[in-house]
Amino acid sequence: MLIVSSLWFGNTSLFSSGRTDAAPKLIAHRGVHHVYAGDQRSNDTCRAASVEPVTHTFVENTLASMHAAFDVGADVVELDVHLTLDDVFAVFHDWRLPCQTDGEGVTEERLFTYLKTLDVAYNISSDGETYPLRGQGVGMMPSLVEVFSAELKGSLLINFKSRRPREGEVLAERFFQQEAGQQIFGVYGGGAPTRAALNAMPGLRGFDREHLKTCLMDLCSWVGDVTCASELLGSSHCRPHEYWASLVGVAIPVYSAYARGWHRRDPVGPIIMGTNFQAASTMR
Repeated sequence: MLIVSSLWFGNTSLFSSGRTDAAPKLIAHRGVHHVYAGDQRSNDTCRAASVEPVTHTFVENTLASMHAAFDVGADVVELDVHLTLDDVFAVFHDWRLPCQTDGEGVTEERLFTYLKTLDVAYNISSDGETYPLRGQGVGMMPSLVEVFSAELKGSLLINFKSRRPREGEVLAERFFQQEAGQQIFGVYGGGAPTRAALNAMPGLRGFDREHLKTCLMDLCSWVGDVTCASELLGSSHCRPHEYWASLVGVAIPVYSAYARGWHRRDPVGPIIMGTNFQAASTMR
């Protein structure tokens, strides 16, 4: 009885001022795109070379994929940014260009004028031999300015791919006081730029790896299983920049039977991030 009471008091939303009737916020991870089908997940894995069968023409982190995600019900689109040599935020996932594109080198070490010439669909393949979208992604890598100017229907979750604090500072300088800043749902990814952005943009949502470790430990301790956090956070299948997806994709479903009130403590309500967004959109 004592254990049951402790679980209830620790997770009830009765004493919280958060929203109790909020529908889940759906976050489309890089928009509508092709899902990686391989089982190797490391910093060197080329995801574009092994995707599920190609059934559409949308490419992650492009304006078309973002519009498509909002059209099928996304509240937020997650996107990845790199600050290039010519000081432009390029919206692209990979640290290096050759995996997905016909380009060479490290993304942040290139001029955006060069990135804009690349085909972002060049190496997308489900069998490693055929490339059905090759030629269709030329010039489709957007800048963050282009994204903010695209009249999207929802908000943006920005993932810093580097560890340079300057990226967070530049994001704040360029967008915080602008109308575009109102579109930013939150920031995460590299710890230094994330903390720099949060320090410069009061009220902004955001987290880095350390924030999420603390949050997940708290969640696990509420249900009486402190070891679950270390097991999840130590998993080789969970890369640092995917901890958000791990939290909502693993922790919430596993513990929802025990932590009914937990997600209502946050004023934005429960959150679902979908790697395959069209499937995730059915989970409201």
